[in-house]
Amino acid sequence: MPRSGAAAAVALLLAAAAGCRRPNDPVRAVVESLAAAANRRDAAAVVSCLASDFRAADSASRAGIEAELRRRFSMYRAMEIEVAGLSIERGPDAARVRFEARIFGEPRALGGLGAELPRRGRLRFDLLLAPEQGVWKVRTADWREATKD
Repeated sequence: MPRSGAAAAVALLLAAAAGCRRPNDPVRAVVESLAAAANRRDAAAVVSCLASDFRAADSASRAGIEAELRRRFSMYRAMEIEVAGLSIERGPDAARVRFEARIFGEPRALGGLGAELPRRGRLRFDLLLAPEQGVWKVRTADWREATKD
C-alpha cells in the first residue's frame, strides 16, 4: 500500500480499538473515535480527531488527509482494519500511540480499476496526541509499510 496521507488517515482512523484499557481514558477515546469513523468511512469525523496544526510525516495537512480519505473510501465497498501491538506511552501533556494496522478492503468494481486496488496491507503507525483546548487530538502521524517478521 503506498505511503500517502490517505493510508495514514485510514489506519489512524480505524486503528487501535484494542488494548491499553483505562477507565475514562481520553487518549483511548480518540483512538476509538478514529476507528469508529473509519469503519463508517466518515472522513470528516476522522479529521475532527486531528489537531488544528496536524501534520503527517509526509507533510499532509488536515485538508489533505480528508481529501485522500474521501477518495480512498469511495474506491472501496468495505474496509476493515485489525490493530496489533497497540502501545500508549503517556505523559502529562502528550501521549505517543504506536500500533500495526492490518488493512483489508473490498474494492468497488470501477471499470476494471477494482482489480488493481490492493485488498490488504500492513502499516506501522506512530502518533503523537496532545490536548487542544482541553480535548485530546492527534498532532502528528508517521507510518511505514510493515515488514514481515
